[in-house]
Amino acid sequence: MLLMHIQAFQQMGNQFPTPDEVGARMMTSQKSVTTMLQKLMQQGYLSIEQTTEQDVLTEVISLQPLWDRLLDCVYKEQHEIKENTQKELEGEIFQLFEQEFGRFLSPMEIETISMWMDQDGHTPDVIRMALKEAVISEKLSLRYVDRILFEWKKKNIKTSTQVTKHASSFREKISGFSRLKMQ
Repeated sequence: MLLMHIQAFQQMGNQFPTPDEVGARMMTSQKSVTTMLQKLMQQGYLSIEQTTEQDVLTEVISLQPLWDRLLDCVYKEQHEIKENTQKELEGEIFQLFEQEFGRFLSPMEIETISMWMDQDGHTPDVIRMALKEAVISEKLSLRYVDRILFEWKKKNIKTSTQVTKHASSFREKISGFSRLKMQ
């Protein structure tokens, strides 16, 4: 409640309400307001800052530390959600390889796929698309997928959009080449 009252005072133009003013509004003693303010400053929710207005030095109660901590909580939660989503996508990659290969992956194969993500920095979407290219080419081997990913990395292809664009231009070249051979 104290924070809400300080915010209300600041919105009315009083940037540094006294404990007496806040206490009168909260119907509590000046001493308890002072104690609460001290605790909030010690815990890092409030700060007292000095500002200069028209060459006059004034002090204001800043709620910025509170807003910063709230934003940190929101960012942390969003990061955890993104991280969990990424882990789910990575897990699906292993299942997709097992499904396409028609067998369980060996520990070495699992490590290879993990290295693609961890060391090479390939996203699960890009790995999925490389597997799709291997399936289309009817070459179901991790080595073939690895070569595809190596070529894409060499050509600085990092997103699924770039992969799609590259794959379509590659197929156009191949179809044009096969037409020339037939003539």
